[in-house]
Amino acid sequence: MPPTTHKPCPTCGNLMHRQSKKCRVCYEQEKARPENYLERSCPKCGKSFTVHKTHVERGQGKYCSRECARSGSPTRKKQTPVVTCHTCGNSFEKYASEIRKNLHGKHFCSSECWATHNQRQNHAGWSGGQHGRMSPESRAWRKAVITRDKKHCRRCHSTERLEAHHIRRFTTHPELRNDVQNGITLCHACHVLFRNKEDEYADMLAFMASVTVEVWNV
Repeated sequence: MPPTTHKPCPTCGNLMHRQSKKCRVCYEQEKARPENYLERSCPKCGKSFTVHKTHVERGQGKYCSRECARSGSPTRKKQTPVVTCHTCGNSFEKYASEIRKNLHGKHFCSSECWATHNQRQNHAGWSGGQHGRMSPESRAWRKAVITRDKKHCRRCHSTERLEAHHIRRFTTHPELRNDVQNGITLCHACHVLFRNKEDEYADMLAFMASVTVEVWNV
């Protein structure tokens, strides 16, 4: 038989660790000084227990066990608030810190519900959709801008892969979407340079668009 890792206490006979000379209960009864221990009542379960006075001086020894300490700790999370999913209507728990960070006041129980809601006009980057840019009015505007610029890029004078660029943003200036004066012809390579930088180069592009194009055939 394998050797046991426990041996009986020479005082009370209870099993203890092999390296110990006596069990902890007998050791405390022999070595402990009663004047150093205080009788306290657990604020969680009401059970009476003893605690060393040095623990009380350090602000410890308030609870009788680790379970009571965790359940009664002021740093422990309070009851999690219950909110309603904006998409499916299901109720679920959400941390109060997350609710405070929520600026739009809508809650979603899953990424699928968030993705379902965050479409088209609900998306932060919604600009009217592809149907707005491909409407008959937009096509006519694009053709008028390129025709006005004699089918030349106003920056590099290229005639390849021409695109009509909105000088003022398509998203923030809906009243100028079909205004020919708000457009300028750029080739694809030049158009990439000004995308998402309309506010920075608006005045420069407006000046370039106002200059009449002269094409010399030599």
